[in-house]
Amino acid sequence: MRPIFCTHMRNARVHMRLGWFTLCFMLLGVSSSFSLRAQERAGATTATATPIIDTTTLLVQSGANYVRFEPNRLPATIVYMPDTAFGPTPVALLLGDTLVASMRFEDCQMVWYWSVGEEENAALVELYAHESATIQARPTIQYVESWSTITGCDSIIYQGVKYTESGIYPLDTVILESRDRRIDLLDLHINYTQYEEVYATQYFPYTGPSGKKYTETGDYNDTTMALNGCNKITTIHLVIDPSAAEADTVFFCTGFNTKHEEFIAEGYVRRYEPYTFQSPSEWDYMEGVIVSGEPERTLVDMRRAETNLREHYVNGLTPVEFIAWSVCYEGATTYVPLTVTNEPQWVDAGYIAIQVQFRCGEVYNTQFPTDIDQLSIEAAPIKRLEKGRVVILRGGEKYTILGTKL
Repeated sequence: MRPIFCTHMRNARVHMRLGWFTLCFMLLGVSSSFSLRAQERAGATTATATPIIDTTTLLVQSGANYVRFEPNRLPATIVYMPDTAFGPTPVALLLGDTLVASMRFEDCQMVWYWSVGEEENAALVELYAHESATIQARPTIQYVESWSTITGCDSIIYQGVKYTESGIYPLDTVILESRDRRIDLLDLHINYTQYEEVYATQYFPYTGPSGKKYTETGDYNDTTMALNGCNKITTIHLVIDPSAAEADTVFFCTGFNTKHEEFIAEGYVRRYEPYTFQSPSEWDYMEGVIVSGEPERTLVDMRRAETNLREHYVNGLTPVEFIAWSVCYEGATTYVPLTVTNEPQWVDAGYIAIQVQFRCGEVYNTQFPTDIDQLSIEAAPIKRLEKGRVVILRGGEKYTILGTKL
């Protein structure tokens, strides 16, 4: 129902304007009570009523405007500021009843205040204006957050609840003496146990990462502390062979040992050798990675590239510790992580980047395009000798020097 305005109230406002206009004319200019102007409009229907969580400034239009306060945000206040010094009288309704307005003269214009009390249900306020104006909805009850940060391994039991994943968890809402609310939040960081496997065959006692010595054939779990503060469990598959009187080579990262030999027993020598680092750019680890291409995407077997890398860096070459993939799609400016599947996967046009981290700290980075036009332009042929014959590598495929595909 549209509001009905009384004639005597309008006449009273005319007399009030005459007095105020003289005062305002003497000032340097008319200013607004809201230093920051709203950009968002209040909802125009009950279904689109603007939810009020914190103090919010909104634009209202001539006609019906709607805002909604949830029960935990009441009581509240609505302040109405017209865009003109003397605007038409607005009306605010709550559940069909007209709210009593408190009018104040601020900065050479009338400002209307309405108070919204605590109700059982959410408060839907209907505000009728006859001009463009600005309102500010101010919940009386304020919310503050109280954080507890905890870091643990694998799982954490906190206040009787077991957590297994990192995240932010709401714990409780406490009503303060001021009637404000304090929200207790748990910022949980869970790290996890790390696992690795080691295979060893020797005839002398084997020393695990923890320093414990193993003298019999078997499988053992050797526990140490990982960098993330949790356990690192190394599963040792050990074969003790008394007849294996031969040299054992132990590789180390440069700076952590020196190249030398140690006599262990008759017929047995342990050699200490530094790892040899070879850049992936020196050989074709991309063999078989580019499966096929289309104008806007490429079928890429990234798992094949990882297998090529891990199988190559053995026997004294610095092993691969970690491989990370990311992609920058065409038109984008940043790279995003790329999840590798066990099967070839289509990747839209752009650039795929690979980062390979080696055991001794070396890092290798490169990128390649993922659309057929750039592949044909940038994939320069490579010649190399395989089993006594010249092989040409182009686009992830092998050809003879006569162009026959192998």
